[in-house]
Amino acid sequence: MAELAKMVQELQELYAHLQSIAEARYAITAMCGVWLYEWLLFLDEEIYLIHRATRMSMINVAYLFCRYYPAVLWIFVMWGIVGNHPVDLCLKVTKAINAFLAPCQFISQGVMLMRAYAFSSRNPRVLALLCTSYAVVIGINIWAFCVNVEVPVALYVVLGRSGCFGNYGQGIMGIRIGFTIVY
Repeated sequence: MAELAKMVQELQELYAHLQSIAEARYAITAMCGVWLYEWLLFLDEEIYLIHRATRMSMINVAYLFCRYYPAVLWIFVMWGIVGNHPVDLCLKVTKAINAFLAPCQFISQGVMLMRAYAFSSRNPRVLALLCTSYAVVIGINIWAFCVNVEVPVALYVVLGRSGCFGNYGQGIMGIRIGFTIVY
């Protein structure tokens, strides 16, 4: 009887993992669709305000990077996470996917840094404080998303092929994600 209970628990855990994989794939696909819809919706304003600007400023460059880096990145992310791949490939590309996703966590904060610096009348002390804080944010995000990313190898034994993603929900990875939310 104890063996049956253990088997049922393992099957429930497997089902929960499969459901998490499906939800992640749907979320990635939905985010890509929302981004594309929003880009098309405001493309005329973007062309008027950014692409036809008489001179390029740091804010324009930051805006273009914030806007188009994720667009190029989503092609790679969709391939990696939504596709079905063998474990040996996922062991190679999961860290790369996370490394390319990391700037998405702190690009917008860089724009906010520039805006806050401009609002402070370009005070050098404010800039030093902002840059120090920004360096901490970047460091925490790189640590959280790019260092020792675990691939759930046991899941590939059962499934054979799956998307290339890290195991973010358990152990130290869950704590890391919590740190990125706090900071």
